[in-house]
Amino acid sequence: MGFGVLQVSGIAYAQLASPGESAAYLLALRVLSSIIQIGHAPFYAKLPQLARMRAAGQLAEQRRVAKSAMRLSYWVIVLGLVVTPIAIGPLLQLLNSETRFVNENVWLLLAGGAIMERYGAMHLQLYSTTNHILWHWINGITGLIFISFSVGTYSFLQEYSFPAAFFLSNIGFYGWYSARLSYGALNVSLWQFERDTLALPIVVFVAGLIVVSVF
Repeated sequence: MGFGVLQVSGIAYAQLASPGESAAYLLALRVLSSIIQIGHAPFYAKLPQLARMRAAGQLAEQRRVAKSAMRLSYWVIVLGLVVTPIAIGPLLQLLNSETRFVNENVWLLLAGGAIMERYGAMHLQLYSTTNHILWHWINGITGLIFISFSVGTYSFLQEYSFPAAFFLSNIGFYGWYSARLSYGALNVSLWQFERDTLALPIVVFVAGLIVVSVF
């Protein structure tokens, strides 16, 4: 009901769109999934250590380690998201592929949704070190928002409906709600935690996509 719903959307889109459009969308989902999976490693590798710190009451140290691991994950994801629209065209030509890539606006929605999904997922994992597990219903609500929006808007948004649903469900609920839980457990504000964690990667992400769209 989380990122998996986006993957399933590829199957739904393949039934609704032309073969060329569905192939482009499925390729984008595959690339996006690979970037996110690579971005998992820096943070998820620290989860056992973060859990031990929470159990020991070492909140200041937990905050420090979590911020460092999250920051590295964000950089990996952001660089992948910015490089993809630059490199994918020449790569497809090199492979003599007839498949095109999605347009820049679709990729922007998918990329923005991916960042917010990772933002929410890492904060929810961090909050889960308190042993208060809320994954089931938070992911469930996120999935329902995604499904409701995409089904309700496909008739007029067409190729944008699924990417927009992914972006809005993550920025409108999953990301901020999960982060709010985490900030409360760590006794910090958004700015205190993210000013040297997410802020700079977001600036680079926006600047990078602006440069790509202009040139």
